[in-house]
Amino acid sequence: KPAAARKFRKDLLVRIREIPDNPFLFRKSVYFDDDNIRDLVFKGYTIVFLVNDDCIDVFGFVKYQSKATD
Repeated sequence: KPAAARKFRKDLLVRIREIPDNPFLFRKSVYFDDDNIRDLVFKGYTIVFLVNDDCIDVFGFVKYQSKATD
């Protein structure tokens, strides 16, 4: 449904824009063993991002998994 897709995109962008305000509010990533890599879980998806000193790099958008698989 196009309307649902547009709403999903809008809501997702709102959540992503919250990351720079307090990136360590989000949980430590279940996919990486690094305190600077965080997960934003949103409606069954995980946005994986890296917190650097001067920027935040979003480098993953995956279907949520409760544990990383080998």
